[in-house]
Amino acid sequence: MPDDARGPALLVVFPDVGLDTLGGERVRKLTSAFDEQGWRLIGLAPPERDYLSAHAQWPDSLVVHRSFDLNPWSLGVFLKRRLRGGALTPTPHGAQAGGDGRPAQTAVEGLTLAALRRVWPYPWLGWVPFAIARGLAVARKERPVAILSSFPPTASHVVAGALHRLTRVPWIADFRDPWTWGLEHGYVWARDRRLAARTEAAVLRGATALTTVGPSLGAELAARASREVVVLPHGIPVETFADASAAPPSGRLELVHAGAVDSWSADLAPVARALLRLEGAGTPARLTLLGPIAHRPPELERAAQLGLVHVAGTVSRGEANRVTAASDVALLVQKRPSKIWVTTKLWDYLASRTPVLVAANPECDAAAIVRETNTGWTVPYDDEDGIVRVLSEADQLRRRGEALWEPDPEALRRYDALTISRRFVELLNELRP
Repeated sequence: MPDDARGPALLVVFPDVGLDTLGGERVRKLTSAFDEQGWRLIGLAPPERDYLSAHAQWPDSLVVHRSFDLNPWSLGVFLKRRLRGGALTPTPHGAQAGGDGRPAQTAVEGLTLAALRRVWPYPWLGWVPFAIARGLAVARKERPVAILSSFPPTASHVVAGALHRLTRVPWIADFRDPWTWGLEHGYVWARDRRLAARTEAAVLRGATALTTVGPSLGAELAARASREVVVLPHGIPVETFADASAAPPSGRLELVHAGAVDSWSADLAPVARALLRLEGAGTPARLTLLGPIAHRPPELERAAQLGLVHVAGTVSRGEANRVTAASDVALLVQKRPSKIWVTTKLWDYLASRTPVLVAANPECDAAAIVRETNTGWTVPYDDEDGIVRVLSEADQLRRRGEALWEPDPEALRRYDALTISRRFVELLNELRP
């Protein structure tokens, strides 16, 4: 069948294409309008990993081509699976971890992981040459209109850049995080190494188009690349989540935090102190934690002992959305003062129609989106008084039977994932010969 009859194609070079991971969610949302627009989605990825998926809806046309991956991290996955008795490894949105929310990792797994990081610090390096070879064959057969890669990981851009040079197919380089300058924003994994800097410069210079998830990161990229960067937010998911009316009535203000709790980013100490103050003032409130807990400050432990915090552990994405929809307030907490921060869970919160309290730098992109859409409140991260005030006001509204959710419908439509995807298709159409 001629290529035109099958529809134009996008080749995505990305390890998580087809998976319900945080990175996979980015690609899935960008391509959510492909079925209605007649586009085909072709993935290039390493061998299938032993990950669970929440069976998120990808375009009907999705076909994933896999290539060999030669690195010891693959051995680590094999060993982990054997240690788990053949059980699959949960993705951030899938399956169950320990009921107390602690990471389910054995001592042997931890030692193996530490050793692999020393021996092979770049996990996807062993995939690059095989992905390039496989990608050339796929490009000759499918004749894609464009190639899309997303960072992180670096390997996505390296493979896509090589394919672009060898095939002359236009290349879109997407950035979900900063790269060599990430340490400036509190990204603990970022290092401004010479090789990374050269690779980053080659990507910013060589890609046909640059895209990113938020305006602040887009402005920084544009300054570094001295060229235009197209901002395409993740967007509110197309899926409809459970309605909050299905939840049993509660005599207290119900809060929820979805995602990992840690010391460097999502430190919940100010929220825990606010809960203790509310309890002392006679305002009952409870916080449900969905996800792993790597940091337990004394205030959080104290609140948990008093029954003000419920640790649900890592749950499926569907369950997380159900709990969020049944809650009164959803929490976004960011300790880092960076402005570029837009967490993926913000969009699930908005889809659940639950008011959002952002405790972070009020000038960050996540806070700006909440203000623009009128979907919640924003306070500085360490503003304990502000958190108490907002939660007290929310509880009073709840007690009077007044709505906590009064968004701007037009603003929400601008952030709909399908709307964002249609803008992405417009960008792809501009690249067509």
